[in-house]
Amino acid sequence: MLSAFFIAIVAAAILLFYLGTGRNARVLAVLALWSVFVAAVSLTGFFRDEKLGLPKMMLSLILPAAAYAVYLYRRLDAGKVSQNYLLAVHTLRVPVEIVLYRLFLAGYVPQVMTFEGWNFDIIIGLSAIALLARRGYSGKGIGRRFYRIWNIAGIVFLAIIVTMAILSAPSPIQQLGFGQPNTAVSRFPYVLLPALVVPLVLLSHLLGLKSTGGKNMYRPGNR
Repeated sequence: MLSAFFIAIVAAAILLFYLGTGRNARVLAVLALWSVFVAAVSLTGFFRDEKLGLPKMMLSLILPAAAYAVYLYRRLDAGKVSQNYLLAVHTLRVPVEIVLYRLFLAGYVPQVMTFEGWNFDIIIGLSAIALLARRGYSGKGIGRRFYRIWNIAGIVFLAIIVTMAILSAPSPIQQLGFGQPNTAVSRFPYVLLPALVVPLVLLSHLLGLKSTGGKNMYRPGNR
């Protein structure tokens, strides 16, 4: 049940990011193919090596994910970005936090990776919901300075949880979670969290910053 819930989150992230980037068919194709590839590799157990799992992920997942993130960031037209849909991508951080907490209770991630530890991502997810609600009910825009600060804060919070996840995974550099290490992300479907969801969240922040211009960036005309 939890796996199906997480797969639904991944599908929603792909769809919302696709819509947020102006329905770019290249974006949809890249994300769909990458998801299938990661799923196929993870189902073989390739990333479950106790000592080499993290190095394998860094070489075969994290670096390629960083490469396609840079590619999409450089290629996407900031003028076609939809702030509504990019904000909607960030609302998915709330259900992701629920999944991480359930994985903690099941013994697959340490507490430090949840909202009871050092994971503050739920704050960005809840604030994204509030910003969308403000836009929907009042039709008011979001000030350019506030929007930039909010995106930067979101990137910082994302960097914190990514760091916690790396330092909690079984590897020669593990520093956290020795009693209950981060083993979830080496398994399908949770391997799609670092391979797909995290890069899309980061890209949504970066595109939000890239598209800022004018005094009231997130205005009624900028959907």
